Amino acid sequence: MRNITQSSILSYVSLTFPASAAAMPIVVYILPYYADNLGLGLSIVGLIFFIGRMLDVFTDPFMGYLIDKYPSRWGKHKHWIAISLPFLMVAIYLIYLPNQSMVSPAYLFFSLFIAYLGFTLLVVTQLSWSVVLAPSYDERTRLLTAREFVSLISMLVIIALPALIEIYTSSLEAKIQSIGVTSLLLIPLIIITALIVVPDKKDALTERAQVPALEMLKTVLVDKELSRLVFANLFLAFSQSLFGALSIIVFNTIFELPEYSARATLLYFIMGAVGLFIFRSLSLKTSKHFSASICLAFGSFIIILAWFISPYVIGTQYSIYLLFAFTFFYGLSFAGATPLIMAMVGDVSEMKEKESGYSKSGAVYAYVTTIAKIGFSLAAAIPYIILETFVGFEVSLGANNSEFSKAVLWNIYMLVPFFGYAIAGLMIYSHPHSREKVSEFRGSNEL
Repeated sequence: MRNITQSSILSYVSLTFPASAAAMPIVVYILPYYADNLGLGLSIVGLIFFIGRMLDVFTDPFMGYLIDKYPSRWGKHKHWIAISLPFLMVAIYLIYLPNQSMVSPAYLFFSLFIAYLGFTLLVVTQLSWSVVLAPSYDERTRLLTAREFVSLISMLVIIALPALIEIYTSSLEAKIQSIGVTSLLLIPLIIITALIVVPDKKDALTERAQVPALEMLKTVLVDKELSRLVFANLFLAFSQSLFGALSIIVFNTIFELPEYSARATLLYFIMGAVGLFIFRSLSLKTSKHFSASICLAFGSFIIILAWFISPYVIGTQYSIYLLFAFTFFYGLSFAGATPLIMAMVGDVSEMKEKESGYSKSGAVYAYVTTIAKIGFSLAAAIPYIILETFVGFEVSLGANNSEFSKAVLWNIYMLVPFFGYAIAGLMIYSHPHSREKVSEFRGSNEL
């Protein structure tokens, strides 16, 4: 699909707002809030989050199949985006504006399940849509890095709210309520605008009968190039989700700077936006896989450098400088790799579509998000359960926890992302589809 207007592109990429603005704070703020302030405990909250995400894993492949198999007269994607809206609205209200007398493990589980069902409907469909809107190697890079940029802006808007409120009150409840109200106001406007403005695949109905389910499943599971990207993205997703799930706890317990937690988080996302443009520019000059691997190598280096420095700084008056220096430089690597991986997945999807003669972008991106969600679910559950059940860490004690439990927390927080970034970078570096190969393939299939 060519000649997409700037307004259509802007509306398309704005669809990242619901998942970025509402889903990201679930890991950063909601899990600690329900564990500590609402009294559910780290182990219970971690287990609920894990079960909810693991159930969500099974919805992604099903969703990918539905996208490819059941288009509508409006196109392949629009009706699925519309269906996501009521799920998102109900879930955000329940999670961010809870009636505290009703909160229980079952309440949190139900709310998270509804939320992630809505995110699945929205995210898998939007990623599949990118193959239609950006059919070439560099177009896909530009579109999906623009998508990631808007995702970061969405996070910045949402993270800025707690940072502003932090100036007047340290109440975590007030911070969370501000996120919920803002999301409820903006999400319907964004989704409805995109449904009106963004074009969809007009011949989607004619392809409905051309999607054999078993062949599609075989394609996505046995493809080595696709699986390499999928599992690299798994290591990246696990590392970033673990980092997010533990950040507020680390800021409060290790650095003992709870009054700066929102502002440090805000800086992290600001630098992510800066890094996105750096690694996007590098990818357009070299290749997606080279730029993504450099981004991940840089992130690994910053982590291990901070880890070596930390024993000499934490606990002194210089702790605050380490906190902000680390979030400044490590933040540069936060958003650079993910959109490039998604763009590489789009390249693979396009090549498989041309080989088979039918669209399977929904199934391909469902495979990516399904495996990533396994990483997301494990990233909060494993450290929370280890810390509380096996190490004796209590989130309510903060800096008064034992030195041993704080050391375990710090090493999990730093070393797991270090190895995750390093492994993902090595896997991506060997990706075989360069700009020249993709262009050559497209040219040979258009003759």
